[in-house]
Amino acid sequence: MHSVSLLHADGTTETLIPESEVASLRSEVDRLTRERDEADVLRAEDRKALADESRMIRTVEELDALPEWSVVRDADGIICERLTYDDLPGGGWIEPGDEYATPYRPAIPAELLWTPKDGE
Repeated sequence: MHSVSLLHADGTTETLIPESEVASLRSEVDRLTRERDEADVLRAEDRKALADESRMIRTVEELDALPEWSVVRDADGIICERLTYDDLPGGGWIEPGDEYATPYRPAIPAELLWTPKDGE
């Protein structure tokens, strides 16, 4: 470790931080950096939890309000897509890609995975 010194125009030096304090200050900077990094991670986790919570469908009314082509993962882990049919007022939910499936109502709570508003 070295001390932190200031070189004056006349060639003399002035010690601003003695060598004995440099290690302590570096240690403190490292500690504060770790705390900041940990706080950043926690804030990111909080933001993700809030975003995840806002995409939870907890009522049949919320489920029924979703637009056609919305995709959810229901409480049983089944991924399903909302489609409307002329002979099925209000539409129904089927597993994506299975056009011959019998429509059913996803189990609540369901996680909203995608809506047309999310884009492609």
